Amino acid sequence: MWWLNAEQGDKIGEVQWCQKKCGNVSEDGKRELTIKEFKKWLMKFDVDNDGRISKSELRQIIKASGGWFSRWKASNGIKAADRDGNGFVDGYEIENLIHFAQKEMGVRIIP
Repeated sequence: MWWLNAEQGDKIGEVQWCQKKCGNVSEDGKRELTIKEFKKWLMKFDVDNDGRISKSELRQIIKASGGWFSRWKASNGIKAADRDGNGFVDGYEIENLIHFAQKEMGVRIIP
C-alpha cells in the first residue's frame, strides 16, 4: 500500500509513512516499543482515567493500530490479560497484554 507524502508530493511506502507517524517501525511494519513505552501508549486510551483498560478501550486501541474484528479481539485480549476476573486490565496486568499485542496489534516489544 502506498501513501501520498504531502510534504514532498510523492508516494512513500506504508512502512515509511508509519515511521513518520508512529516512530520506530520495523521493516515488517510492526511498531517497536519498550515495555515502558507500550504502557504509556496504552494509557493514552484510558479515557476515564481510572488506570486500567476496559474492553471498549482495548477495542479502540485495536482500531487505532489498524486491527480488524476489534470487538472479538478486545474480548480475547481481556480474557488473556485479566488475571483477577474483574473485566479490566489493571496496571499490574498490562504486561499480560504483551503477547496479545504482538500477535493482534502490530506491536513488537523490544528491550
